[in-house]
Amino acid sequence: MSRGGSVVLLRWASVLKQTQLSFLRRVSRRTTALLQDEAAFRSLSRQPASQPAEGPAAAATEESRSRGAEELRRETRDEIMAAMKLVAALALATILSVHARDPELTTDFSVPPGVNASTITGEYFTFTGLRDFAAPPGMFGSKKVTQIEFPALTGLGVGVTLLEYKPMTLNPPHTHPRGTELLYVLAGTLDVGLVDSANKLYAATLRKGDLFVFPQGLVHFQINKSSKKPVRALSAFGSSNAGTISLPRNLFGSGIDDAVLLSAFKITAEELKVLEAPFMPVM
Repeated sequence: MSRGGSVVLLRWASVLKQTQLSFLRRVSRRTTALLQDEAAFRSLSRQPASQPAEGPAAAATEESRSRGAEELRRETRDEIMAAMKLVAALALATILSVHARDPELTTDFSVPPGVNASTITGEYFTFTGLRDFAAPPGMFGSKKVTQIEFPALTGLGVGVTLLEYKPMTLNPPHTHPRGTELLYVLAGTLDVGLVDSANKLYAATLRKGDLFVFPQGLVHFQINKSSKKPVRALSAFGSSNAGTISLPRNLFGSGIDDAVLLSAFKITAEELKVLEAPFMPVM
């Protein structure tokens, strides 16, 4: 990620932090007010009547006042608990958001274990594995570059994948659970789409030089509809290991019980066998 991108992210993080602090202050003030009301209710319930009275009517009045004070105390306690649950939920969300990011570096860059930083040269920051990449004939293919293939990326929050779509091939619906994808078309015409959590499809036709962003975690796909020309594209990720969950492989090649898939997709057993066939182990 560029320094400019890092600055933008830091600014957003600062805004989020200020929003969270403002919310916590409001909750704190509300909780303090509720506790003060609770103290007032306790004091009210202990105060004797200004005009002592006797008899059934007086007893009924006192019982009603005590019951009302108790109900108010109970409502106050419920509001306090609700406020504290909100605070806990916000804290948990903050923790999860921190853990979802790449680990923060405390040095200029990541140094592999057992390596003396003074011995590192420019070769450590160079990756040549994309030079001769090509997809197999008649197929879609990709070459990812994550911190696994390129250790210098560790902790830098960036990764790339080179993609090639032979004519009439596609990258099936999938997600990246740990990073947003920014796709740049190097050559050809590519149809892409993503689906949001409201089940709305966003589709576009991209040409050489176009960009399309796939937000983190959303299902998306790409397809080359040309019967003659291949397409090449480069995807950048906001993570050094964004991960990929391919829906066809995960659904039909992971061993999910057939009864679950038959019921979920409303298909026959024969149709399910056809869907599972590409993912069956070769004997």
